[in-house]
Amino acid sequence: MGNPPLPGQATSDLLQKQYQASGTIYGSSDPVEILEAIYSFLDAGFARAELALISPTDQTMAIIQAVVENGQVRRTDITRPISEYPASDAVAAVEILNVPDVAKDYFLEDDEKARLTGQQVSALLMAPMVTAQNLIGLLLFTHPQPLEVPAPRLRALRNLVDQAAVVFENQRLLMQARASADSLATQVQTLATINQISTGIARYTDQQELLNYASYAIVRALDVDHVGVILLDENRDFGTVVSEYPLTAALNTTLNMRDNPLMKMALRDPDRPIIIEDAQNDPILPEDNRELFKRIGIFAIAVVPLLISGEVIGSIGLDINEPNKRFSAQTTELMGIIGAQLTVALQNVQYITDARRRADIQQRIARNESLVNNLSAQYQRSSDIEDLLAITVRELGNVLGARRGRIRLDVTPAGQREGQS
Repeated sequence: MGNPPLPGQATSDLLQKQYQASGTIYGSSDPVEILEAIYSFLDAGFARAELALISPTDQTMAIIQAVVENGQVRRTDITRPISEYPASDAVAAVEILNVPDVAKDYFLEDDEKARLTGQQVSALLMAPMVTAQNLIGLLLFTHPQPLEVPAPRLRALRNLVDQAAVVFENQRLLMQARASADSLATQVQTLATINQISTGIARYTDQQELLNYASYAIVRALDVDHVGVILLDENRDFGTVVSEYPLTAALNTTLNMRDNPLMKMALRDPDRPIIIEDAQNDPILPEDNRELFKRIGIFAIAVVPLLISGEVIGSIGLDINEPNKRFSAQTTELMGIIGAQLTVALQNVQYITDARRRADIQQRIARNESLVNNLSAQYQRSSDIEDLLAITVRELGNVLGARRGRIRLDVTPAGQREGQS
């Protein structure tokens, strides 16, 4: 007879499946493999699923490239207008559209409910793939009967969809690079490096190690002179430099963000990198900042906001120390992709850290309960005080890993005894 699952085991199993799906996504650019990985992770029993990418020549059309029907995945090449998708007016939003029961849903219009019912769709889940505010694809899951997706899997789905969007965006950029004969070798090498960063980032489950690797990799990949990562406090009043490469005196410095013009710009438009091409003279920066950049020899800066669930949690800062060197258009585009990859990785690290913490707490509670139950059972079998004391010393010693233990009894003048352990 098997033992019941330990507390926290369900969460650990889900994280393991999420990492398996994530590994498949990062290791492939094939829509069939990516759709199969996400469909298997959801494990919700949808009768049909499809993965579509937006047409590169017509942004109003989607090209369905992979379909799952009755549990079987196959490759397709079907063009479908985006207007035919459910809630097409909100399809470019970041949020996932989850409709467990079409007939009872308050978001869908009546004519759309009727159309879906006519298509024998009673439950649907639609996840847009978005990078830098641009819709690049869609994942759609449907079922002929009402169907509820487990909440933990639904929460994790957003990360997997974001990862898939990054993979397809990298693939698009790679295709663009191959089409450009003038800069083919340089662009292909740069994009290959970006893919290496994606693979490298996915390996880390410790936040500090992840950020240190990202700082180093960005300097190497984008040919900049210095990179620093800042994380904000809960109120976003202050930021701390938690990682940089190469190392300077900036590490662990706390910065005031309330009056920082770059942070204000990041909060206003967090989906776009901020580029200051002339950091020593641009009037958008305070005079003391411009003087500082002159003193330490920084000529151009870029700030890439880091977002989790739509909230700015920090930023990546990139510096150029050469007077005639500037950020190229390609580098600017790649900044956003790397920022998205790092954000997903940070969120995964938070998830696994929280899950481990919860599992540790639950296991400690279980061990304590087991000790109490064991002591109670042994106490009930004995009424001799010496046996009870011996049981207590032995069991506590086992739990604490002690080699020796003793109980001292002090007798008061009134003849009463007080126990101390």
